[in-house]
Amino acid sequence: MKRIDDKIKEIEKKDKQSRWAYYVIAAILLGFLWYASTTRETIGELNKEIEEQLKQVRKDSATIQDQLTALKKSMDPDDYWNHVKLQGSNEAYINYITNKFKIDKSEYLPIAINNLTSTELQGFEGWIFTGLVKNDKSYENRDVVEVIFRDGKEVTNDAIRTSRPVKGDIIRLLGKQNKNTYQYHNESGPNELGFRNKTKAFVSNTWEDPNSARYEIYIKYY
Repeated sequence: MKRIDDKIKEIEKKDKQSRWAYYVIAAILLGFLWYASTTRETIGELNKEIEEQLKQVRKDSATIQDQLTALKKSMDPDDYWNHVKLQGSNEAYINYITNKFKIDKSEYLPIAINNLTSTELQGFEGWIFTGLVKNDKSYENRDVVEVIFRDGKEVTNDAIRTSRPVKGDIIRLLGKQNKNTYQYHNESGPNELGFRNKTKAFVSNTWEDPNSARYEIYIKYY
């Protein structure tokens, strides 16, 4: 069965195409108006024809938005949770915790976080360096990742966003390049597939090097 997020992307693509069609027709209208005014053509019929086209585009766009809204609401919380468990992947649980589809998740949130911590899921995992813990225990962020969800809630505070990632956080990679992850601390044993740019990861463990103060997190990603 086609994944719901793929279907949503397909509908959103159609919506963008309709919006572009609207802009193109509007540009054509302006061109016609300019042409008619310079050649003293009658613009009444042109206005009528183009207005009909604009109405159709607006109607199509509204239909697509209705379909998208209905699709996002098509699964109740229990159905969505069962869908996530059936998929059994890092991506599915991370999307659930970050509430990508805006479906109520409060009842199963603690279970989702626990499953990401302890259950074998489809996806990848490994250690990644994020910063340093100074002698005064303050954290020096090295702009590798940012915290975007904590305790199942979206982070809006910049101080938390740049703080030391902790177990249970959802983080996002900064920069435009993918990042290697490792099987062991201090960048030992690189994994074949690293953490991809513009994707999210779940922090399932943390580690502070007692000798160098390096701070590393163990992430589940896709």
